[in-house]
Amino acid sequence: MGRKAFLEFVGIRVPPKYSLSTEEASQAVNGLIQGTRIDQVWKLVEARFAAHVMDNYRKRIG
Repeated sequence: MGRKAFLEFVGIRVPPKYSLSTEEASQAVNGLIQGTRIDQVWKLVEARFAAHVMDNYRKRIG
């Protein structure tokens, strides 16, 4: 799969007459990976916070 096809596959529209350099394609992919990491970290923070709140609630009621 070429760079243009990959970027279109992951939802990045590439204008027909635009030629991507290797660096630009790499930056686009790194941006996707970084976004995924941020989402994963945020979900972890939410889960830990929810667990902390629930533990404290259970200690107080019981």
